[in-house]
Amino acid sequence: MARTLLDDSAATKSDERIAARPRRVAIVPVRLTEGERDQLVVFVKGQRPAGQRPPAERGRAFQATGLQILFALLARPELVARPYREIAVDAGVAHGTVGEVMAELPGLGYLADVGGRRRLINGERLLDQWTEAYARTLRPRLLLGRFRGNVEALYSRTADWPKDLLVGGELAAARLSRHLRTGTATFYAQAIDPKAGLKLHLKADAEGNVDFRRRFWGFPGEKPHLTPTLLVYADLLAIGDARCLETAQLLRGQLIARFV
Repeated sequence: MARTLLDDSAATKSDERIAARPRRVAIVPVRLTEGERDQLVVFVKGQRPAGQRPPAERGRAFQATGLQILFALLARPELVARPYREIAVDAGVAHGTVGEVMAELPGLGYLADVGGRRRLINGERLLDQWTEAYARTLRPRLLLGRFRGNVEALYSRTADWPKDLLVGGELAAARLSRHLRTGTATFYAQAIDPKAGLKLHLKADAEGNVDFRRRFWGFPGEKPHLTPTLLVYADLLAIGDARCLETAQLLRGQLIARFV
């Protein structure tokens, strides 16, 4: 006997190619008692009634600009104690938006005054809520264009990566963990430079395996030419393939360690 787990949390409204995929089914063998035998247990992750959001996401913090602020704070926890103007620059939002979001966080259980300084609390829970909201709300808005190319060749020819592009998703995860064999590539930039597509030998394709997404943050990642590890992690979860989820768990430990 086995329990069937269904996971379609990777589906997003605007990424139609992801939403159109059949839900993945993983058969996980488990030991069942005699009374449990012949039962089917179904776990559906990431689904809510249409139009409904959890209470914590009805304010500004978990809307698109709020998610940018939370991204900056989760990626650089020390930033939370800095002036709002500095947070605004790193998050790529207006100064006033920072004040509105910061005012919400104590009530959500994510911000406290510790020794006279602001500090993030419940970081792991915030990380989980942010990654889910990012995939659903912010990530779809960042898509600039989709192309098709040889991802393995992109991985091996790092010298060909244009200097104004930052590499995220699977390609960055492969560089960070040496664990993942890449199937897609994600580049972040302010806009698509046609010369970049030519240099990388890419062809426009709405169903392609290479995404260009808008860079919204204003601080460097941990590694040159790569997006911050937090965004790599979030993109892996949004892609949702089993190999991406496995690699994401390797990165998760590094992220959680920042809040200890």
